[in-house]
Amino acid sequence: MKKTLLLGAILICLTGCVNIDNSTYETIASETTNSNLKIYNTYRKGYKFYLPIGLYVENSDDYNETIKSDREKFYMYIDVISYLEKSTTEYAPSDTAEYSKYIQNADKTGYIEIKKLENKKYLVEIAYNYAKIEVIVERTRIKRCLSDALIILSSISYNDTFLKSLDEESLLNYKEEAVDIFDKVGGTDSSNLLEWVEEYDTSGDTSNRPPDYDVIN
Repeated sequence: MKKTLLLGAILICLTGCVNIDNSTYETIASETTNSNLKIYNTYRKGYKFYLPIGLYVENSDDYNETIKSDREKFYMYIDVISYLEKSTTEYAPSDTAEYSKYIQNADKTGYIEIKKLENKKYLVEIAYNYAKIEVIVERTRIKRCLSDALIILSSISYNDTFLKSLDEESLLNYKEEAVDIFDKVGGTDSSNLLEWVEEYDTSGDTSNRPPDYDVIN
């Protein structure tokens, strides 16, 4: 009970103690990315992050995570190469998106882009802190999912010792397969990450679902 109350209080602090539904996208982004809390509950070999209450990891494959809520599926990609090279995000705002914004907090850069799809749902893309999350949502769920995604991305902490120990061949193989999310140009009609998911996602098979604490640094 105490643990649940503590995590609930932390989640409130992470979202800036604001009413998400009544907040603007700018307020949600600012309050979340400016949080200085350093808490984690999900651990991988090269990184760790905080997963908000109500979400769980359905599938983890190298530097790709499939995260689910009771209504949505989030696809997260970690860009190891950009992290090691300390690349900054290059983003041209989109004139066709419902919302398009470059975001920055200290040395962490990224963007938020929200686009309406033909099925009247919305594609929410957030790149930040050398990672990216994409999720398709109903309009009424945009702000909640934006908040959850930014909490995850803002909380990511990288294991320098492990990542810098990767051999050159591993990095080259990774670079060939990686989806480049840091040269995003506004106005594109499709999502590279979701195209990858359609081809390779096998997360519907929950028999391979990893626990949140699968690898301890």
